[in-house]
Amino acid sequence: MQDVLTTIPNRTLLNLVRRPLRIGRASYFLYLASCLVGVFTLDRAFSGGELQMLDVGVDAAAIAAAVGFIAAYVMAALVDRQMESAFSGFWYPKQKQLRNGLKQARQLARTPPRETVELRAVRSA
Repeated sequence: MQDVLTTIPNRTLLNLVRRPLRIGRASYFLYLASCLVGVFTLDRAFSGGELQMLDVGVDAAAIAAAVGFIAAYVMAALVDRQMESAFSGFWYPKQKQLRNGLKQARQLARTPPRETVELRAVRSA
């Protein structure tokens, strides 16, 4: 199993996904910004005594929030696909080797070492 772990380039796979991680972080902040715009839009729309159907500022902010939500979702989906491809592309070919290593480790854990000495209880008189 250690043989598989030593084949990881530079001891981490995160170097392969630095750009998708940055895009994922940006999508998270875009989502948070869209949430804030949506909350302020709803507050502005319902804060007045009378609901106005066509308020250009509120409508534009609502559209901006919706576009932000959609863009954040698309960015997150693309990042997920890229990261899954990078990690699966590394681990999938090594699956059989890992499985064999785990089977061997399980067998070693089941068989007791040969140099064990059987201990017996001593009766005191």
